[in-house]
Amino acid sequence: MANGDHSAIRRIEILIEQSQAAAGSDPGRVGAFLERALEQADELLLDRPGDLDLLRLALPARYQLASTSNAVGAPDKAVMALDTAEQECVTLIDAGDERAAPVLADVYGRRAYSRLLLGCGAGAVVDSDRAVSLCRRLRQQGLTSDGDVGRLLAFNARILAEFGDVGLATNSADESSDLFLELGELQYVGYAPLISEADDIVRTGRSEGEKLYASLDAIRRDRTVPRSTRRHADQALELARFNQEPGLEQSATCPSERHGLSRSAGIGTLLSRLAVAAYPDAPNPSVFLAREAHYLIAAAWSTTRLTGSLAGPDAHLDGGHISAWGNAVALCVDACVKADNVTLRDDYAGWLDTIESARAEFPAKEAKDAKDAKDADKPRSRRWSR
Repeated sequence: MANGDHSAIRRIEILIEQSQAAAGSDPGRVGAFLERALEQADELLLDRPGDLDLLRLALPARYQLASTSNAVGAPDKAVMALDTAEQECVTLIDAGDERAAPVLADVYGRRAYSRLLLGCGAGAVVDSDRAVSLCRRLRQQGLTSDGDVGRLLAFNARILAEFGDVGLATNSADESSDLFLELGELQYVGYAPLISEADDIVRTGRSEGEKLYASLDAIRRDRTVPRSTRRHADQALELARFNQEPGLEQSATCPSERHGLSRSAGIGTLLSRLAVAAYPDAPNPSVFLAREAHYLIAAAWSTTRLTGSLAGPDAHLDGGHISAWGNAVALCVDACVKADNVTLRDDYAGWLDTIESARAEFPAKEAKDAKDAKDADKPRSRRWSR
């Protein structure tokens, strides 16, 4: 390494040290030091993108910048920092640095919370599911602790209370509280407000969420919905319960846990088709089911992004699932337009780009998949328009 590089790295280290010294005072001042440090680190990384030591120096600073950005009311800046941090984690993990794996789980969790602050529930729930799922897998390998799981569950409870299944939110809050009580360590006190906020949102009925089985039952009983759709809701309710992971009805904490990642895409496709068939006759439960379909199929898609030591179970994802995912998200976009929720509309619309890319990656493998995908498109064009 040239002397100039040594000097540049030392300047970065000094700026990071200054940010640490300023911690606890003005968050804006801390953020300014970190931004200057990362600007210089990014300049070096342009010439040395594979420099693992430099990535290890930049990654924690970038994560801290995200936390500081949230504190000063700039969650959009936090999301940008965490997008880069995610890529840095993956680079380090691919190079064999397993210490970056727990950081990646934290990056997902922090980005989920940043998206919550922005009002972007479609991305927040997916990121939170990623965080909890990865952290649990790493816990089995001894790379994370019960405290790490508890922290991410606290964020997860708050996010799901506003944008997801309130039953999962309650389970998440309960497990997080239990873990913190068992640990009895003061370092986790700061997460208590997240759990309290989640409980308060659910208790006072301010949540946009419902419960999965309640929504299926609402469509099944709604006489304004066509009889064939009500029958499908009855079948979906039976299949969803049958395919639920054993013992998880009272303990699942995120969408992918209820049925397991290997079943998430299939159940999500089922919910998507039912939501499209019931919309707009039963708007509230059908929009909830479309959101849950998005969360489930996105969770399956997300696990295909992870390779090597991070790889999860086979998601069994194909073109039919991707088509159903697109239908569910398009329904959510339409519902947001009707509700004049521009932020959430744009959040879901962004996922349509991801889905379009996924169509090329996961084409229909068999004629049956192609027919299913075509059939899944029909109700949307016939019954409602975006």
